[in-house]
Amino acid sequence: MSQTRPKVSEGSQINLNYPVILLVGKTGAGKSTLGNLLLDQPYDEGPFIVSDRMDSCTQICAESEVTIDGQKFNLVDTPGIFDTSKPDEEVYKEIAKIVQKCAYGIKAILFVFEAKRFTAEQGNVLYGIKSFFGEGALNYIIAVFSHATKKQNADKDEMRKAWNPSISSFIGSIGNRFLYYRNVGICSTSTRKNPT
Repeated sequence: MSQTRPKVSEGSQINLNYPVILLVGKTGAGKSTLGNLLLDQPYDEGPFIVSDRMDSCTQICAESEVTIDGQKFNLVDTPGIFDTSKPDEEVYKEIAKIVQKCAYGIKAILFVFEAKRFTAEQGNVLYGIKSFFGEGALNYIIAVFSHATKKQNADKDEMRKAWNPSISSFIGSIGNRFLYYRNVGICSTSTRKNPT
């Protein structure tokens, strides 16, 4: 049985009646990969363009509809923050335009970053989100660790052990909401489509 590939469109095609789930983070963090996995698509064959290059593939906000527990959402893949080809302020404004169109606003902000490190730049992304969308945005942020190791995939406590004080503080500031997804490069084909 062949699986239909979900449609991806630019923000002008967004369904105004569905709330938004934003995918944000630095270039190369795994936002587009996560978006494809959430759409139950192979990570590198889904509607969101994935690349191994360090340049951002996502230049404008792209969206696709996703159904979670029977409710439809606009899943929005955003350009990378701290991407040298586009100023952060421009990226935030583009995101805001998408969100303002939707009657139900933001339901979640999935802040994607590599499990291996939490840099000062990523801390600045959190600050940028707070300053642009307001302190209330913290209520919608869920940290998503990408590129987890085999050990971290096997045991959630291994993930917590790897946290430095900056990550612990960050996770605390967003109500201890976090998840991680398997590094698709170390998973068997049968488990690649199932984010943890």
